[in-house]
Amino acid sequence: MPKTTASKCAPARLLLVSLALAAAAACATPKPLVDPAPIAAAETPAQTRVAILRALIENDWKVESEQPGEIIARYDKTRWNMVVAVDYTEQVSVRYVRSENLEYGTSNGTPVIHGSYNKRVRRLSNEIGTEIAILRATNALPPVAAPPPGAARPQ
Repeated sequence: MPKTTASKCAPARLLLVSLALAAAAACATPKPLVDPAPIAAAETPAQTRVAILRALIENDWKVESEQPGEIIARYDKTRWNMVVAVDYTEQVSVRYVRSENLEYGTSNGTPVIHGSYNKRVRRLSNEIGTEIAILRATNALPPVAAPPPGAARPQ
């Protein structure tokens, strides 16, 4: 009996399904928990706080609590969440506090977590750095002065 097109494709489909399952399993494997390297703070603690809050809001984080030099923030998804502390003095650092359904644990004494944690906190840290850079750039701009009396105004 001749082979049908469907039976010829079966090995290719099996291979594709196997590869998809392997990729999904690799993504689900907990990775070492890596908090981002500290970044330089803004000129003042108040400016640093503003930069952190802007970055949190722009990335859908919610402030759980706040005290001078530390903001506790939470990122929620339907089936999981993560909570970090953003500490700021001369530097800004983001560190793990807790999570739900992100496979947090230890492997050979090393904290591990779902890879999404590392990606999201790295993105948050980068956004905080961007907001601080914007503050520095705008602080460095000289104030705009009014033109001298009798000077022609630009059209």
